[in-house]
Amino acid sequence: MKMAKDILHGLELFRPGRLTLAYCLLVLLLTLSGAVARGSDRGPARPVEITYWTGWSGHELAVQKEIIAAFEQSHPNIRVNIMSVAGSYEKVTISFAAGNPPDLMSSVWLDDLAAYAARGALRPLDPFLQRSGRNVDDEYLPALAQGLRYCGRVWGLMVTVNAQFVVANSRLLREAGLDPDHPIETTEELDAANERLAKFDVGGNLVRFGWRPNDLVLMGHVFGGQWYDTATGKVTADDPRNVEALGYLASYAQKYGAGRLLAYENALSGTNLGYVSDIGNFAGLFGGHAGMLLTGEWCEEFIRRYAPKDFEYTVFAIPAPSNGRKNAIRVNGSVFVIPRDAKHPEEAWELLNYLTSPDAVKWFCLGIKNMPPLRRLLEDPAFRSSPIMRFSADLLKNSNALAPPPMPVWSYYVSEINRAQQAAFVRGVDPKQALLEVRQNVEQRLRDALRYAEIK
Repeated sequence: MKMAKDILHGLELFRPGRLTLAYCLLVLLLTLSGAVARGSDRGPARPVEITYWTGWSGHELAVQKEIIAAFEQSHPNIRVNIMSVAGSYEKVTISFAAGNPPDLMSSVWLDDLAAYAARGALRPLDPFLQRSGRNVDDEYLPALAQGLRYCGRVWGLMVTVNAQFVVANSRLLREAGLDPDHPIETTEELDAANERLAKFDVGGNLVRFGWRPNDLVLMGHVFGGQWYDTATGKVTADDPRNVEALGYLASYAQKYGAGRLLAYENALSGTNLGYVSDIGNFAGLFGGHAGMLLTGEWCEEFIRRYAPKDFEYTVFAIPAPSNGRKNAIRVNGSVFVIPRDAKHPEEAWELLNYLTSPDAVKWFCLGIKNMPPLRRLLEDPAFRSSPIMRFSADLLKNSNALAPPPMPVWSYYVSEINRAQQAAFVRGVDPKQALLEVRQNVEQRLRDALRYAEIK
């Protein structure tokens, strides 16, 4: 108050013409001093709380929480409320429809990314990436950089990827007259190995086998086929190489019997060790009932923890025909996205930018025994510390990886491909006719999706 009186005195308040000016200055001074006092009473601003939905659980979630705790420590202005929706992925679709999604989620599959982008449910990440000096083409494996785009824009980022290869029981290979040190490279060699490994009981039931390829999406790619022409926007389900691949898969039913193979595989899926129950699972491999298994880099951990001490194994890439694609794999996995209706998109990007940095990706992948999707990390000694890790890293670096094409009906397309595979394998439907029907069905679904798409 003394300061105010001094100001009034200095302006000679009672001199004519000065009263209004002095009064205004006094009011301004008192208002500002009050605002400063009130601001000091409030103290520092409260952190922004953002919500993050993850598809990971168990040990993987625990590792992720460690990384997020480190993020919060380095970003005291942000707090993260993390929730696992593993096994409840319908919540993702419901949250988008209701307009009340979290700020960040990693519970979207790469197979579904284009569909969500086309519906306008996501925020494009290009402005964030540009502002942070990042480029997915420089950072990510080529197939993943393609898979993360739709209509020329980036809609998600990834922190893990898996290799795909075949692991074989070396003892069973030797018993069948095969050399474990000679990788099975071609489909012809695979057929011959399966024939040698096959064993039947007195009732004619299959009790031991090698590996039956049963993923037509993957095998069409292995055979040199194409499912979608990105340049023309054409569905190419009945590509001759895809037809050839389906004919190859169906040939196993013709040779061994569909019912017999399915019964054998179902029996394997029941002989689990309490940690996995799947067709051709590790228990069958370890127990001598399956000579081979399609797997990935995680098999190293399963072998270390659960295999007999004298278990010997070898690994090789998915066998291909002579005119097919060698070292082919199919990539998929969890994708981080920022929903269009996120309440705190800027803070969500801060977290996403942190989680997809090389250091955080390395921390997470080593913690959960997965491979990183970043090119530079595939050369990191930490991911080349064992034969399986080196094999996986080299396999991922090759150019024959298949990512979901940039089309908003890919998940539906995959279900149609699986339906055609089942028809040809179980009922003997002609592969060409089955895949022609797939093309026609998907073309119609794609037209409908594009008609109502917000992004196209």
